[in-house]
Amino acid sequence: MFTFRPYANASALEDFDEKASLAVRTRWQERFQSIAVQGGWTDKVKIYEMKLKLSAAARNWRANLRPKVRRDWKKFLKEFRERYCKTKTSDSERYYTMMQRKAESPLGFYYRLHNVTDKAGIDFDSSSKQRERHLKVFTKKLLDSRLRTTLQGQRIRKLRDLEYVLKQHEEMTQGDDYDGPPPKRDFRADNVSHGRFQPKRSGRAYVIQDEDSLDEDEDDREVRFQDVVEEVPNVPSAVSPAMHDCVFKK
Repeated sequence: MFTFRPYANASALEDFDEKASLAVRTRWQERFQSIAVQGGWTDKVKIYEMKLKLSAAARNWRANLRPKVRRDWKKFLKEFRERYCKTKTSDSERYYTMMQRKAESPLGFYYRLHNVTDKAGIDFDSSSKQRERHLKVFTKKLLDSRLRTTLQGQRIRKLRDLEYVLKQHEEMTQGDDYDGPPPKRDFRADNVSHGRFQPKRSGRAYVIQDEDSLDEDEDDREVRFQDVVEEVPNVPSAVSPAMHDCVFKK
């Protein structure tokens, strides 16, 4: 019985960049492994394809490895992970220095911080003090001050309760931007901008009643919209009879 495996081409994967962030470098290595598994590559093919994808600096690093390491896929992969896919700080230091990213939701940050606790040796499942300290560390790192105040005012005893609260918060703030606080609303009447009024419709203007009409009631004094009428040139008051006959009797 034969198992058919489609050929997976590594050209779909971009070249390795040793200057990228740790998360990007780790993700690149995971994607390379996934392509190799899907294509059923042998260890020799993995070494060859990896070599083609490495940057110039990474190739120079590889050339300085011992021949036994360069030719053995498992040994080479171990050295590669140690060199490019492992943080230079300890897991405990990462746990206490990890901060929430601007575009990261509180729930996403909770999962990321929770993932480091095992590596940092924090056993909050069996110790209530460790669990309480873990909650305090997480709460202080939140960017949302309102959520931080809400969590500090509650007594959460289980991490499942905290996860439930964060899920509810994410559903309520779906689509919000975590880069900063919500914009302030302008509560002025109709949000009318100060300055000279510019009518949106052409042929409309404000016409105000004459102020000398003091006999009118206060309710009748109001601003009315009227169509603007083209001005007609005023006829001079003193018109000669000849001019009058020429203009009006023509």
